[in-house]
Amino acid sequence: MRRSRDRGGYGAAGWRAVRELRQSTVIEHRFTEARRRYGELAYLNFPRRGERQVMPADELFCRHGHERRLHTHYGPDGRPQCRLCNALARARSAARRKART
Repeated sequence: MRRSRDRGGYGAAGWRAVRELRQSTVIEHRFTEARRRYGELAYLNFPRRGERQVMPADELFCRHGHERRLHTHYGPDGRPQCRLCNALARARSAARRKART
């Protein structure tokens, strides 16, 4: 078994705590960067008082208002996608490509 940097002198269970600590610092850094970059317009998973929070996805409609029951398909990886939103994204991409030429 390959030794990890995190296992140092921590024993079998302690290295997981170090990894989780590093993940939490990465998450905190990501939120501080979002606060710095977007200011009060930032949407955060773990907001402080008065900050905007990420909204959970609506079960009936996609973010553009298309009905999920009619327009959702599941890709090979199992993730749902809205067919109409996907078609709009393809059209925007084609328009950008056409504008470049």
